[in-house]
Amino acid sequence: MRPPLTVVMRTVAIATALFASLSIAASAQETTAEPDPDAVSEIDQPPTVDMEELASRIIYPEDARKAGLEGQVIIRVLLDEEGNPVEFRIDHSDADIFVDPAINAVTSMKFEPARKQGRPVECWISVPIKFKLVE
Repeated sequence: MRPPLTVVMRTVAIATALFASLSIAASAQETTAEPDPDAVSEIDQPPTVDMEELASRIIYPEDARKAGLEGQVIIRVLLDEEGNPVEFRIDHSDADIFVDPAINAVTSMKFEPARKQGRPVECWISVPIKFKLVE
């Protein structure tokens, strides 16, 4: 059996017409209190998501496309024990025009929840969504 893994940062990326990456800075607590979004604690398995599905749900704003705008939005998302996004915070956005499409894509996803000692747990993850024009 492997020792518990402290998740500090994990990046998975996929290149499609739109580029999305998922960085995980997960925090999990065994209590029923809502986890602190800034805390990092030990978990055995970080949450995961189908990156191709996430990328397919990102809608590039037409006005941003016409203006040649690119950027990134970093969303911190609280996942419940079933992997459902239940709360979010915008940590960073290069342009307001990208915020709503990023929120819509991330909050519409079902994640595989984090696990601690084999049990699913709530955790916060940071999800950077990159908007990049492709020729």
